[in-house]
Amino acid sequence: MDKKKWEQSFKAINDRTPSEDDDQKALLDGLVTEDITEHKKPKKKTIILGSIFSGLFLIVIAILLIVFFYPKPKNDSSLTASNHKISYGSMIDSNSPQEGKSDHVPSALAAWKALTLNQQIALLAQSYAKLNPRTTILTADYLAMTGNINDGAIEWYDSNKIIHKVNVKINQATVTYSYINAESWETEEQTTKIDTLFADYFETSTAKQTTKEISSRVVDSATLASLSTEMDLEQIAQGDYSSVHGTWKTLEGRTLIFENNQCYIVEGEKKTKLVLNALSTDSQQDQGFLTVNSQPEGTPAGAGLSFIPKGYDWADTDKAKPRIWLSNTFGPSAHHLPERQKLAV
Repeated sequence: MDKKKWEQSFKAINDRTPSEDDDQKALLDGLVTEDITEHKKPKKKTIILGSIFSGLFLIVIAILLIVFFYPKPKNDSSLTASNHKISYGSMIDSNSPQEGKSDHVPSALAAWKALTLNQQIALLAQSYAKLNPRTTILTADYLAMTGNINDGAIEWYDSNKIIHKVNVKINQATVTYSYINAESWETEEQTTKIDTLFADYFETSTAKQTTKEISSRVVDSATLASLSTEMDLEQIAQGDYSSVHGTWKTLEGRTLIFENNQCYIVEGEKKTKLVLNALSTDSQQDQGFLTVNSQPEGTPAGAGLSFIPKGYDWADTDKAKPRIWLSNTFGPSAHHLPERQKLAV
């Protein structure tokens, strides 16, 4: 009999629900063919459902742990935005100095144009000396620019009266130097910037003072050419002092200046013109030197001014250089006199 029908029949007869023992007895008697263990299914279902809920609970716990304790990955859009920001920031950082530099160049060019020609030449000379440390340009007594400042050459003579030059070209803010290498005899080029010249040689008071001193040695090309000539005694005897044109410094600090075919003596801030006249008709240049009378303008006092060319051996002075001697005494005994300090070279 079907289990459900048996249970209904049992309840109708006995007025109660069959117990587990009744189920077992009915099963043994063959009254019920269905497995009476169906009553145990609710327990199995409870166990199964409990296991499922426990598993789900553990999964939920695991998910919560992942959510709260595992680093949250960035999505592609946020990563892309972040990378874009970094790239842009880097671009700004790399461009900022360039922008500052580009802003500085026009001001440097304006300042460059405001300088005198001699100051410009002095800055170029110092910059060139830094790029070519073997040059003698900064130790030269005089410098001259041929051509123009944007496309010309700076020339000077070294202590051996050998001429040197460096070609200079300025294109906007770039300065290009072209010169002959003293060792390889090959042409070399070096470049720099106008704003670098200012930063290195015109930014501080010391740098400006150095530039001022060098600019004072700048002369025109014709004057530089005349300074390269040897002391010409015959011209001097005729009143032509072009071969000794320039500045002659004494060992005691005084200065003789020949300019515009006139002679001046400078002591401190005082500059006095010397009137020069030949002493006699006999040709002193045949002896290897020439002495003329020098007299401060407006005074009767006077003294001998002797011109001693290079190569003349006198009073243990340096015969490798031309010399000028301001004294009434001249001769082999002159080196014993304190006045020897008045020697100008």
